[in-house]
Amino acid sequence: MAMKRLLPLLVLFSGLIAFAGPAYGCSCMAAEPEQMLEFGPTAFVGTMTGVAPAGQGPVGAQHLLTFEVEAVLAGEVPAEVQILTADNSAACGIDATLGTRLAVFAVDEGGQLSSSLCSVTDADVALKALGPGTPPTPGGSATSDGSSFDWQAVGLGVGGLAVLGTAWLLSRRRRPI
Repeated sequence: MAMKRLLPLLVLFSGLIAFAGPAYGCSCMAAEPEQMLEFGPTAFVGTMTGVAPAGQGPVGAQHLLTFEVEAVLAGEVPAEVQILTADNSAACGIDATLGTRLAVFAVDEGGQLSSSLCSVTDADVALKALGPGTPPTPGGSATSDGSSFDWQAVGLGVGGLAVLGTAWLLSRRRRPI
């Protein structure tokens, strides 16, 4: 009798486990700004002035954060720069609100700078550790149109065209009488 009551619950929990989506978690090891430069060779201090969705990335949705750059700590950074990051802190996305002043340590991924929650720190701590930095590169901004290339859509499009092409070829094929 008790087994008959437990069986539906067992089936329900098995289904929840079998169809559960991926779980994300972000855990950052504390690092000094000098150590952060090893993993983020482009670094700056700036104020976040904008945020926009930027499509899907390897761990889910992404955001494009816009920063007004105050000082460049490493690399070349324009006066306004956009940083690609996961859209939430659980996936290690930068967790900041508009107007937040941060030191950002980023990597260049094919012309687009990206960073994570583990690669930002308090601006004053970074300036104290790394010095005052230099002014941003004049005359430009590193911006993106906010789009990211969607390989999944390309794959679906090519697959759809292959199916249509095959169907067309089969319909044109002469059948014996």
